Parts: sequence; structure tokens; C-alpha cells
Amino acid sequence: MSKKTVDIKLVTLPTPAAKDDWVNKRVTAEAPQLPTAEEGPRTKRLTADIPFDLHHKVRVHCLANEISISEFVHSVLQREMALLAAGTPEPREIGNATEAAEQDQAFA
Repeated sequence: MSKKTVDIKLVTLPTPAAKDDWVNKRVTAEAPQLPTAEEGPRTKRLTADIPFDLHHKVRVHCLANEISISEFVHSVLQREMALLAAGTPEPREIGNATEAAEQDQAFA
């Protein structure tokens, strides 16, 4: 019986810092890099559960106007905050049936 020899080569694994560098430098179309403080304002994610029909209306509106849902939500929030800062003439109820009907007409 003949003896076989196998050369075993040691492989050096990258350090954890090198792995982090690779992940941080990777840019794909699915995951764009977030802006840094020098590039733009800091952002914070906002999540809300909304009724399916309202979500559908928002999506249709955004598609028709060629804007993203994010841009639409930003504009609505900025407009509402400006009204609050200016002191609206009378308080508005959230969920008011009249207001909901007006919004439905705006999206139609």
C-alpha cells in the first residue's frame, strides 16, 4: 500500500473590520447609501398602518403624478406642519367624515 500526501494550505480569514468595510462600501440598486450629515438632512423612518383602500388611492395618485409615495407623504406632512405653525383658523378633527369625503374627491 502506498502512502498519499496531501498539502494543506492555511487560509487567512479577513478580520472583522475588513468584513465591515466590504459591507459598508457595497452599493447596489436595491440598497442606496443613506446621506451623510454633509450630504443632506438626517432622516428618520416613519411607519403607519393605514386602511387598504386609502393605501390604494395614495398609490394611484402617486403613479398618476409620477411621484414616490415618500415624496407625497413628505409634502402632506410639511403642509400640515406649516398649517399648525401658522395657527389654523379652527381646529380640524382627524378622521372627520367631511374631511375624509373631501380627500376622496381629491384622489378621484
